[in-house]
Parts: sequence; C-alpha cells; structure tokens
Amino acid sequence: MSYFEKWKKVEAESSAGEFRIIRIDDSLVDLYLGLSKNHNRCVILKLSSDTQCKLPNSIKDNLKLELYGKENYLVLQLLNADFNDVFDELIKSIHQEIKKATDEAEVLSSFMSRYYKWSSFFSNKSVELSKSELIGLLGELYYLFETLTKLDNDSDVNKIQSSWVGIYGALHDFEFDNKTVEVKTTLYSKREITISSKHQLESQVDKHLELVTYTIEEDYSTNSLSLGSVLARIKECVEKNNGDFSITLDALNQKSLGLNNIKSYDNHRFLVLIKNLYACEHEMFPKLTPQNTSSKIKKIEYVLNTDEIKEFISKTVSYHNEN
Repeated sequence: MSYFEKWKKVEAESSAGEFRIIRIDDSLVDLYLGLSKNHNRCVILKLSSDTQCKLPNSIKDNLKLELYGKENYLVLQLLNADFNDVFDELIKSIHQEIKKATDEAEVLSSFMSRYYKWSSFFSNKSVELSKSELIGLLGELYYLFETLTKLDNDSDVNKIQSSWVGIYGALHDFEFDNKTVEVKTTLYSKREITISSKHQLESQVDKHLELVTYTIEEDYSTNSLSLGSVLARIKECVEKNNGDFSITLDALNQKSLGLNNIKSYDNHRFLVLIKNLYACEHEMFPKLTPQNTSSKIKKIEYVLNTDEIKEFISKTVSYHNEN
C-alpha cells in the first residue's frame, strides 16, 4: 500500500483521542501514521508503559516533536503540508531504520537520529536558481542518476550518492576511489562550457580526472526532463538498492532545494542529446591550471567552445530521445 493510500486510510479512521492512527505495517515495531485534531500528519512511536522517556518537546522548522505521557506516544508532527512528500520520505527512513533495532532503547535512538538528520530538509528557506545554475545542476543530477543505474551491488548506492562533493564546494563535482569527474552542461544552441577556476581541470596526484559534458536543448515533449523528474529517478534507484536517499537530499539542500520546492522548476524542461567524455589530461588540451599560470593570478574564468575541442573526445553517447 502506498503512503497516499495509507493517509487516505488514516483520514477514514474515527478519532479515539488526540489522534486518528493506523499501524504502518504488521511488523513488531509500534509505529503509526496519525492525523492530529488540526489535521496535521504525524508519525507516532508507541513506547511501552514502563519506558521512561525524558525527551524535551522540540520544534525544528516545520516539525514538532512531543511526548504524550498518558499514552506514552512519541509524536513527530508535520506543521506545514507543503512538506508532505518530504515527510513521507522521513517516515520511510524511520521505519527502515527502526526495523533493524533489537530493543526499545535502540528503536528510540534510531527514531531520534532520523529526526535530527532530516529536520534540516523542512526549512522554508529558498533561493531562486539562475538559468545557468539550473542547467548545471540538471547535468550533475543526470550524471548521478546514470552512475546509480550502473551499480554492481546495493552496497555501493550510498557511496555513489556521497561521491557528489562539488555541491559542497569541493574541487570537482564527483570524487570516486580512482577518479574525479567534472560535469559541464551546455545548450545545443550555445555549445560553450565555462571553467570557473584554474583548479577545475587540475588533476589530483593519485586520481584520473574525467571531463564530462552534456549537450541539452529546451523541450516540452513527454520525454523531456526537469530537475524534479531526474530527482525522482535517483530516488527510485536509491530505494531499489536499499540506500539512504537523505544523502542526495542533503546535497540538494546546499542549494536550498528539496522535495517540497524542486517542482517549482518543472516549467524548465530539457532533452539530453549527447554526452561527451574528454581526455582533458592530454598535454595539448586547452586549459589553464596552476602549472601553466602565474601564482600572482588569483582568479580565472574562461570559456571553451565544444566545437573546437572535438579532437579530445574519448567517448560519445547519443541519446536519441531516450531520456
């Protein structure tokens, strides 16, 4: 049963007190979905009567955590319906985590750790992306999605999500055990990529550097992609491989984006046409790095025309509207 269906079932329940509730599943864990008298969605952990829980009530952004002493309920309540989708993901994460617990103390600890980890995803903060930022982010998300689809086993899913380090300010967009990857995305009509520093195409001593470019075009057909639709594909891959989707959500949170507001960019849609991999470590590849620029130059930004660096392409993938 989907969470949409479960919430419909909660709504149909009669109220027997502070909350209308249904049990999430038939497992031994006393975890419930609930609706408060104010119709706020809740996830409720029912503690045994002899458990002494002295957690203080807490409000973080759009979440409220309370202990109802009479029933010994620990109630996490959503205060803003704009975050319904995020709240469902939080509940899934809580449920997945506490099923691993061996006693009630561990169940309670797991519940609280998920609450603290996810609470930052419920902030009202929002920053409007420029078109160039949106296009760049789309390319990075699409690269993450493609990498997740090539998983050998589910043990790698969280490691791959964690490889997206550029969004935290790292030198390159993705960092793996044996290579780093810089992702650039350009409109077909423009065919230019911007290198924003003399370090961006600088190789690390122990890792190969890969330059990946996506060529895209604006399109509103059924095959077109938005930030939200690519994120949905990532989420599907992560859940299929039993991963922790909060890793990707935390990365997006660096841009003040999440499940609650990413759909506001749904009117910006694109087709991914071509992916090129470049031998950017070749000695003749046109680039500025600390090795060939003066240390007195503190800031560099330059543009490469992709039509003029075709000789350095090592691999091309053409999508033919397969997005």
